[in-house]
Amino acid sequence: ALFLFIVLGAAGYYQGALRAAFTLVGLIVAALLALPLSGVFKAILGIFNLEHPVLLAFIAPFAAYVIVLICFKAGGLATHRQVDTYFKYKASDTLRLLYDRMNARIGAVVGVLNAFVYLLLISIVIYVIGYLTIQVRTGDKDPFVIRMANRLAEDLRQTRMDKAVAAFLPKSDLYYDGVDVLATIFLNPLI
Repeated sequence: ALFLFIVLGAAGYYQGALRAAFTLVGLIVAALLALPLSGVFKAILGIFNLEHPVLLAFIAPFAAYVIVLICFKAGGLATHRQVDTYFKYKASDTLRLLYDRMNARIGAVVGVLNAFVYLLLISIVIYVIGYLTIQVRTGDKDPFVIRMANRLAEDLRQTRMDKAVAAFLPKSDLYYDGVDVLATIFLNPLI
């Protein structure tokens, strides 16, 4: 988390306030639209012969999220270029230097806000995946990926970050019920 805050704060400083603000709004809007747009992306991914329902359940919302975020980042870049061109060629040098200083410093603050949103989103993904992997763990003979997902989910619980992201978790009971049934069958093959 600390690494994320430092890196994205520095990125916000160098990108500027406009681009970082567009990214912040894009992160939030993309997170809100990822599940509603996932149906469209399931159809698009079906064209490419990706029809496995479990893969589609994870890849379609992620693809929707990335596309919406890219649109906001492109809009931020276009706006930044227009404003930068104005201050470079039409404003006085004093005003341009004041704008550059303000843009960098506010950009660092908005970059830290971006890091906070990214931390919440990463925690949501860890919680959702960890809900499955913790239930199907069998011990030390589990594959590395499952042990890593379990460790991240346990760390999420120990730091109480699971309580912070509980309000933002997807409300689909179908996923949680499906995981419970899958874990029961996996751990009790006689059923």
